[in-house]
Amino acid sequence: MRTMMVLFMMIAQTLFVYAQEEETMQELQLEQLKAREENMTEDDGQWQLYEHRRHHPLRLNMATADDLQELQLLQPWQIRNFLLYRQTFGRLLSIYELQAIPGWDVETIQRIQPFVSIRESEAGDLPFLKRFREGEGSLLLRTGKWFAAGGPSSYVRYRYKCGRQLQWGITADKDAGESFFKGVQQQGFDFYSAHLFARRVGPLQVLALGDFQVNMGQGLIQWQGMNYAFSAVLGAKKQGEVLQPYSSAGEFNFHRGIGVTMGTGKLQVTAFISYRKLSAHLQNDSAGRYFTNFITSGYHRTLSEQEAKHTVKLLTTGASLRWRHRSLQLGLNAVEYRSSIAFRPPPAVYRLFAISGKQWGNASADYAFTIRNLHLFGEFAIDQRAQTAGTAGMLCSLLPALQLAVSYRYFSKQYQSLFSSAVSQGAAPSNEEGIALRLDWQLNRCWKLQAQTDIFRFPWLRYRVDAPANGYEHLLLMTWQPSRKISWQFRYQYALKPLNGADTFAVKYPGWQQRRQWRVQWSWEMGPRFTIRQRTDFLLAGIKGVPEESGVSLWLDASFKASRRWQLNARLHIYETGSYLSRVYSYERDVLYSYSMPAFAGNAIRSYVLTRYKLANKPGRWSAELWLKYAIAVRPSGLPVPAEEGEEIPQTDLRVQLMFGLR
Repeated sequence: MRTMMVLFMMIAQTLFVYAQEEETMQELQLEQLKAREENMTEDDGQWQLYEHRRHHPLRLNMATADDLQELQLLQPWQIRNFLLYRQTFGRLLSIYELQAIPGWDVETIQRIQPFVSIRESEAGDLPFLKRFREGEGSLLLRTGKWFAAGGPSSYVRYRYKCGRQLQWGITADKDAGESFFKGVQQQGFDFYSAHLFARRVGPLQVLALGDFQVNMGQGLIQWQGMNYAFSAVLGAKKQGEVLQPYSSAGEFNFHRGIGVTMGTGKLQVTAFISYRKLSAHLQNDSAGRYFTNFITSGYHRTLSEQEAKHTVKLLTTGASLRWRHRSLQLGLNAVEYRSSIAFRPPPAVYRLFAISGKQWGNASADYAFTIRNLHLFGEFAIDQRAQTAGTAGMLCSLLPALQLAVSYRYFSKQYQSLFSSAVSQGAAPSNEEGIALRLDWQLNRCWKLQAQTDIFRFPWLRYRVDAPANGYEHLLLMTWQPSRKISWQFRYQYALKPLNGADTFAVKYPGWQQRRQWRVQWSWEMGPRFTIRQRTDFLLAGIKGVPEESGVSLWLDASFKASRRWQLNARLHIYETGSYLSRVYSYERDVLYSYSMPAFAGNAIRSYVLTRYKLANKPGRWSAELWLKYAIAVRPSGLPVPAEEGEEIPQTDLRVQLMFGLR
């Protein structure tokens, strides 16, 4: 196996290689998020946005600050400078005029160009009922894991969209192994979702009915959407509208009810109410029924999972008041929960301060302020036990080609919240203090440096960490792009985090888990239709002071656009790791609106083929696309990864997706 990997690496590296498709910061952030939070929720909202903007570009001459922020491509001062430029000089006449705006460089313009346009005419808001006739619909049918023991997964989604003015849709999902029109699933699919989302309806700025997501401040009391950006600096701050439509397959991170935003000009008020049935394992004792955790996976395959389905009723209410004046934005936020069954902390000492009872609440204040090339932001939160959490940060442009982010966070060990997600090491903002620095530096036309460092401590115990501890994480990414078709990337990541030792005592004093990873990646656009990429990862992982184990991962990826209808992508991946401890996360392309990011552990040769074929395209009427992905993994040892160490990668997998556009 090792001989084959070395030979593969020698062949790949001797090619004279270069690239156009560099590893995006989105892929990098998703890999980091997956490494920190194994059970990532399914949420393709941002993929839907980008795909929509590719076909319906944002019209810059009418775009608002919220429209530009939604793209997650621009710094706050770039948005402010753009709006000031348009206010001063009027409508833009050409996309190249963006170069005249302070803070807008060629890289920024190239990054947003696929999603924006310059149009002289702009249609106003349509009457509400007419919006249901003037938009476009899409029907998505997807099935996967055909070779799973319990049967394949199935996913159906219909979505109708009339620009940003109206969106409604229905979603149905069944995970692999779940019953379908039999057993406990007599209704067919395991999960159903519906939503209607409209903007500028009478006195309402936003109307959300059915399923929607709520994002407040910097996520200390509420943030349900996924948040990732195209640059390291942008990733330091969470940004997005308070209410967002929800049509993904994830079964946990959303609300179900009604939400509205009212107000014009400087002041806006958002309020929502939600009633949902969530899954949890109920327990009984002399004090009554209780549960310790919600089940967030959405799986209802086994008898135990089915018995836990929809056992807890949760009523959620919340409000957000936002005041904006020029470059200053202030917000007040509050959310309250009432459950039908009482929360109760489990006996584990690290959960000593967990939520308890049938009622919980949080409140916060947040701010954002831009002055020239400096942007300040932050949020301060408190829970019903008067425990606090806070975060503050700064984004700035020191030079036209140099951008810096600095942020500080302090989450009390006793602070608790639901449906929250801050920029931090943990999945929830609790029991953590840290400072982070991020850097984006375009050294010259060919070289770019991106760097991140995070120094943190945990004031209280955590899962598998039986004492207060600290750690740090550093990342360095260098990109060399000598031409539009050529790119090399060099990445080094070092993390030192606390983890219990392997002794047999009841309380295990944590040691230092060390992880060092080196990556070299290149890509080469050999022609207008053919691109190849190759990546080599080598890592060392283990408890500091103990011999480390190694992991190696190599893949070669090719993309071929045979015609306007046919597009093909294929990958050959060879990996070998000492155990799950030295696992490698690697983003894989998938069917539209989906992604795959397995934890590769053990040793195997894996390959997949992904193809897209446009079955029909009748302009102004309808279109159809077929997506197929077939993956196969051959394990020389014949042994799968143990189930308790992560989801086993199937030896064979087939995903099929049909998508119809209806106009």
